[in-house]
Amino acid sequence: MADKDEATAPKIIHSMNATFTLDALTTWPIKQSILLVGDHGVGKDGIIKTAAQIQNCPCVDIRLSQNDVGDIKGMPFLVKGRTVFAPPDWMPFEEGEEMELDEMLGKLTSGGAIKRASSKYGYLFFNEINRATREVQQCAFEPVLDRTLNNRRIRENWRIVSAINGDEHYQVNLMDIAFKSRFYIIRFRPTVEEWLAWAAQNAVHPVIYSFIQRHKEMLDPTEELLNQAESDAAMQVQNRRAWTMLSDTIKERETLADQGKVPQPIAKDSAALEYLMLMAIGYVGSLAAIQLRRYVETDYESLSGEIILNKWSKEVAGKITVIVGAGRVVEISRYNEMIVSYVQGQQIKVLAPEQKKNLTAYFKILPKEMRADFWKIFMGDAKTVCLDWYSDKAAQALVVEALQTPGTQKFIPKA
Repeated sequence: MADKDEATAPKIIHSMNATFTLDALTTWPIKQSILLVGDHGVGKDGIIKTAAQIQNCPCVDIRLSQNDVGDIKGMPFLVKGRTVFAPPDWMPFEEGEEMELDEMLGKLTSGGAIKRASSKYGYLFFNEINRATREVQQCAFEPVLDRTLNNRRIRENWRIVSAINGDEHYQVNLMDIAFKSRFYIIRFRPTVEEWLAWAAQNAVHPVIYSFIQRHKEMLDPTEELLNQAESDAAMQVQNRRAWTMLSDTIKERETLADQGKVPQPIAKDSAALEYLMLMAIGYVGSLAAIQLRRYVETDYESLSGEIILNKWSKEVAGKITVIVGAGRVVEISRYNEMIVSYVQGQQIKVLAPEQKKNLTAYFKILPKEMRADFWKIFMGDAKTVCLDWYSDKAAQALVVEALQTPGTQKFIPKA
């Protein structure tokens, strides 16, 4: 009876979000190795590298699945009758250990002593440790367990971290329980809200951002989809990395469209919608691609730099007003970029009078901080066109008003 109860008992899984994980990576005792476990594309590598950026230190990313034993342990040399290993140059040893290695091994190389560039602080990131062979995993035991390699001490203020996909749905080599016990294990699962915040800061295309904001259930794949993908080599499923890659492709297509080389990728005509769906299928799979197409066709207000500059109307002004009123700053930031990209792509030297009028009308609707952002981009990437537009009194008044805040006055052109 007890066996039956254990078999039917619910499996309790506690996940850690990005906020908690970042706190652990930056404040846990430095000698505590940390292991992140999570699905592919969820952002494990990214948050470890973000932690390193916050602490202004390097992150040495070693893909253990791509390494052999000698790549980690190093090459053996005979020095005064003793075997000395020449370790990889990325291994951050204590300064005394490095000096001794340089002295011994430097005599064996034509270039003299081996100079390392170890920082005082950093992250030693053993990535994909459960995709490595058992022998390579054994090589990682010493750094993780004892903070040494070949009995040489790893720098005191370097944290050892690792990240793996879970055992289910992935071809991996199981990790020894005793090995895992030396890690603090984080089952990493950022919330949708955390991803949206990250997406806003990292210029994810507004069509992707607003789609996920509306359909939060589409950010990650379901267990059923993952099971189906395991048995279908051509089946793709959505994940956070895939949405970001699709975003980058859409933005690249928009740049080409601004140059007149391809049609705009986000539009409501049938040809554009069909192309968008086919483009999305290869990144996020059929189910998510169909949902994205439907969203663009029925709910998304697709605008472009060309429409704002050349086809301004009450309807376009209304759409911008709604977007601004809803606080959808990601979309406004993208429209700012698209206007400048269109000017560059069309090699415009001076805006036509109607284009100046339309740009001023658009600019007037924006909140002050978004005007300031647009002005910085315009001045930085198309200065001559920007200054010519600024010569118009109506535009000039709006620019000066937007830049009358601390830290932005320097962007006002001198008379």
